Amino acid sequence: MPHRVTHLLGLVLGVLGLALLGVILLTGADVHRAARTGPRWKRAMVAAGLVLLAALGFGPGTARAADTTPAAQPAAGATGATTQPATQLADTDEWKRLTGAWKEAEEVASGKRGQYPFDEKGKKALLEALKTAGQDIDSLQKAGRLSTTEAELLKLDLARLTTGVGEKRPTEMRMATCYEPLSMDFRTRPAMQRLAKRVALLEKLAKSGRLQSQVLAKILPAMEADIALIDEPREQAPLGSDAPEAKRTVQASREQVEKIRARLAGYSKPLAKTEEWGIVMAYWRHAAPLAESGKSRTAERKQVAENLKTAAGALDKLVKDGLLTAAEGGLLHSEMSRIRQQVHRNPPTDSMVSCYDMGVLPPAQASLTRLEGRLGLLKSVAASGKVQPEAIRKVLPSIRADLKTLADPAKLKELREPEREKAAKLAAEARQALQRIEAILSESK
Repeated sequence: MPHRVTHLLGLVLGVLGLALLGVILLTGADVHRAARTGPRWKRAMVAAGLVLLAALGFGPGTARAADTTPAAQPAAGATGATTQPATQLADTDEWKRLTGAWKEAEEVASGKRGQYPFDEKGKKALLEALKTAGQDIDSLQKAGRLSTTEAELLKLDLARLTTGVGEKRPTEMRMATCYEPLSMDFRTRPAMQRLAKRVALLEKLAKSGRLQSQVLAKILPAMEADIALIDEPREQAPLGSDAPEAKRTVQASREQVEKIRARLAGYSKPLAKTEEWGIVMAYWRHAAPLAESGKSRTAERKQVAENLKTAAGALDKLVKDGLLTAAEGGLLHSEMSRIRQQVHRNPPTDSMVSCYDMGVLPPAQASLTRLEGRLGLLKSVAASGKVQPEAIRKVLPSIRADLKTLADPAKLKELREPEREKAAKLAAEARQALQRIEAILSESK
C-alpha cells in the first residue's frame, strides 16, 4: 500500500510538473535551466515533469527542442559541417561576461595597456572576472552551448590570460620594482607547451560537426601567434634538442588551424595544400617578375604561355572541386592574362627587331577596360560572403591600381567625356564591392 501511495504522489507531482513546464515554455524561458536553478520545490516539480514526459514517449531532447526556435537551429555549411548561430551563444549573459573579461585581459596581457595597466583594485577585479569567466564556461558547457572540446580549449586560453594578467604590476608598484628582460627561451618554450596541449583538441574540433565562429575567434589567434613565434629560426635556437619536436608541433597545429579556417569560410579543405594551387603559384612566380621588369627573352615568353595554359587548367579544376567560386576563378584567370600581357609589353631582349609597336592603350583606357570586365566578378565575390584569402589577395593589388588610375584627373583627360562618366560609375561600384571583400577578409583573420 505505501508503495502504491508513493507512485500516486509521484504521478501527481509529474502532472503538476507538466503544467509548470507548459507555463515555462509559454514564457520563453529555458526549461533545462529551470530544472537546475530556483527554489527546491520548483526544481523538483520541473524534474518530475521531465521524467513524466520521457515516460510518455518523449525523449529528453523534446523539451530542449521546444526551447530552440527554428532560426536558432545549426545551419548546414557547404561542406556538411554546421556553424552554431551567434544568437544561441552570444546572447547569453555568461558569454557576454566572458567576452568583456577576455577583451580586457588580452589588452593587459599583450602589453597594449602598458607595463602598469591597473591599480591593485583593478588587478583584483580583472582576476575575479577571469575566475567568473571560467565558471561561465562550465555553465555554457552544461547548457549544451559549448562542446567539451570548445570548453577545454577556452579554459587553456583563459589560463594563459590569467597568467599574463597576474604578471603585470599595479601602479602602486611603479616605483618599487622594475621589469627584467625575458630570455627567448622564456617565450618560446611556453608557446611550444601551449601548442602541444591544444593540437589534439583542435584536431578533434576540426573533425566535429559544429564550429562556432565566436568561440574560434578567441581560440585561433593565440594559436597562430604561438605558431608564428616558434616559426622564427632565432626563437628555435634556445630550445636546443627540443627544436625538432617544436617544428613537428607547429606543423601539426598549422594544419588543423588551416582546416578550421577553410571550413569557416565554407570550403572543404585548405587551398594552399592542393597540387593545383601549386601549379597556379608556379606560373605566378615565373611570370610576375618578368612582367614587372618588362624584360624577357623569347624562350621565357614561350614558357610563360605554356605555364599559363597549365595554370588555367588547374584553376578550372579548383573551381570544379569547390575550392574556389566561379567568380574567384574568373578574377584569377583575368589577372593571369594581365600578367602575360605585361610580359609582352616590350620587345624580347634577344630580338633584332628595332621597331616594335604594341599599340599600347592609354593607362586610363586600359584600367577602364579591365575594371569593366571584372566588376561583375567582384560583385559576385562580395555578395557570396566568403573568400579564399590566398586567391583573392592575388588580384586585389591590380584592382586597387586601376581604381587609383581612374581617380587621377590627369589620366582621366585621356578619355572622352562619355567614357569619363562611365569610368566614374564603374569605379564607384567597384570600390563598394572591394570594401565588402576587404571586410570579409578582415573577418576571416
